[in-house]
Amino acid sequence: MHKVFITFHLIASTLFAIAQSSSFDLPTDPYNIGTAVYSGDENAFVNDAFGRASLAFSEDGTKLYTTWFNGIYIDQWDLSTPFQLSSISGNQAAESYSADRDVNEVLSLFFQPGGERLFIGARVSSSSFAELLNLQVGYFDLPSPYSLPPSFPNTYNVSPNFFASFGEILPLTDIAFNNQFTLLFIAEDAFPEPLIYEIGTNLNLTSSRITNSYPVSDLVSLRTIIFTPDGMTLIAGGEWLVQYQLTAPFVLDEMKVKDKIYFPDTYIEDVAFNTDGTKLFIANGGGVFEFEIYPNITVLDSTDFVLDIDTSDGSNITYSLQGEDGDVFTIDDQGVIRFAEMPEYENPGDTDQNNSYKIEISASGPNDTTTKSLAVYVEEYVEEESDDEEDDDDGEKVLSLMDESDEYSVFPNPASKSIEINGNDLEEITSLSIVSMSGQVLKKMAYKENLDISRLTPGIYFLKITVPDKVHMLKFIKSD
Repeated sequence: MHKVFITFHLIASTLFAIAQSSSFDLPTDPYNIGTAVYSGDENAFVNDAFGRASLAFSEDGTKLYTTWFNGIYIDQWDLSTPFQLSSISGNQAAESYSADRDVNEVLSLFFQPGGERLFIGARVSSSSFAELLNLQVGYFDLPSPYSLPPSFPNTYNVSPNFFASFGEILPLTDIAFNNQFTLLFIAEDAFPEPLIYEIGTNLNLTSSRITNSYPVSDLVSLRTIIFTPDGMTLIAGGEWLVQYQLTAPFVLDEMKVKDKIYFPDTYIEDVAFNTDGTKLFIANGGGVFEFEIYPNITVLDSTDFVLDIDTSDGSNITYSLQGEDGDVFTIDDQGVIRFAEMPEYENPGDTDQNNSYKIEISASGPNDTTTKSLAVYVEEYVEEESDDEEDDDDGEKVLSLMDESDEYSVFPNPASKSIEINGNDLEEITSLSIVSMSGQVLKKMAYKENLDISRLTPGIYFLKITVPDKVHMLKFIKSD
């Protein structure tokens, strides 16, 4: 019996009027919910009648902590295989910890990196009518990393009473922080607007004060928020799970929807990822569920691309496309995929009309069928206007690609492990992208001093530098 495996080759692109054939290994884009597929990997505890209100992992993935609705307990589950729910032994928590006596309900969990401090959002006791509205964020210093005490102390470092702060109901549902722990983000169920608090020095929550709030689109109820490690992506959950692209780390004022997924008949209560962002975990009324994040491609506006499927057994293989945007693409009997019509950023042709095209690719042999999920993102390309433009054979303007510009250069060049950007006003850079010769955006990130290129295959690439109202494209060579 021959089992069919699918691999891909990117064989053509028209970006910058360049056509090139090259082998292509589809990368998995960390933290990309658009290609998250339920793995079927779960444990009996996910069917807990209480459901799960929040979840958090230890950094090594061998411990999972959960809370349940209207509960004061934090349950610890031990995993023999990191970040794999099926490796939990039995359907009972290994340990169960009671929060301090003043807590009526634990609403959210957040471990500081290193696991030596645990933050909780909680409803706490009060002698007044406002007991159900008395909501606070606090933290406990743990005796050792990710080691919860048998009982929590009666007092802990807490924020002001949020009911007192707002004078209205604030149904806190989740908390998150920036990397420096100078900003506290609070999700509230009643309004889909994360609240932003500035935190006092030395994590003094008692002096925290609200600075702003920003509405998130596509959600009516906001149950959970989580940032990617670089702070450039916010993922929020409620009736949908929505991924927002930010313009700067932890800055919410101009965020745009990148993707979203819908889970019928349930609310998403909390979300977590494994360390490298290739697994997604969702808590809801039914428990905790595990998803694998599959590959995706980013192409620039009005750019053609062609994918060629290779299989382990090339004989008698038939190919097909499914998925919500499968009809936007074509696939021939040789397994070659391309857009049926050239994509336009300003006029998206995908189902959600957000330039995120989701397809499923199937290859069927005599004894086996393999299906892979894939997302194709279309990104807006803004051509830089400069005196360095040249006419191509059709008389159209094509941006010249340079080793350096008047403002920026890349060094060392060639380079094998990392590159840096030399230039003035580096703080004006809003984003960086590494683009292949065939036009694929391989990596997009906020500005950083040192860019790791060690995982790129040797060849020629372009560094796209975006500053306000301008884009620079610099050529560099990845050496062995």
